Amino acid sequence: MWSVYVSVSMCRCVVCVQRYSLIDEEDMVQASDISTLCGQNLLLWMQYLELVTFNKIITHHLAKEHHIQRVDFHRS
Repeated sequence: MWSVYVSVSMCRCVVCVQRYSLIDEEDMVQASDISTLCGQNLLLWMQYLELVTFNKIITHHLAKEHHIQRVDFHRS
């Protein structure tokens, strides 16, 4: 009885795998595309941070703006 149940369950699993194998391939391609976009986004973000944090003019300007906004917030 148990072996019949297991074999029927395995047949159902095989059918499910066959039915969704194309979807899995498409999902893998989409996941790969998303991973590629995430990697490219990370590289752009790192370039942006290097540009902003190592540029003293930009850092000074942002610090000045932050100070002005903080002072104006406490005044009101």
